[in-house]
Amino acid sequence: YVVIGANPAGEALHKFFESHKSLGYKFLGFFDDTIPSDAPWRVKGRLEDIKTFCENENVGEIFFAKSLQD
Repeated sequence: YVVIGANPAGEALHKFFESHKSLGYKFLGFFDDTIPSDAPWRVKGRLEDIKTFCENENVGEIFFAKSLQD
């Protein structure tokens, strides 16, 4: 899965799945137009890069964690 939104909400979602590994989700990265300074390596690209990444990596789930006001 990938998460749209490298922010506290996206991080909370990622931590949930990491703490529930029995659900079988594999984290592939965040996508955001703003790269956090504390973990830039976790952001795989900008929002415009999602489609290509998901097609190339056969991503099964995309979770949206950005504010609708952004």
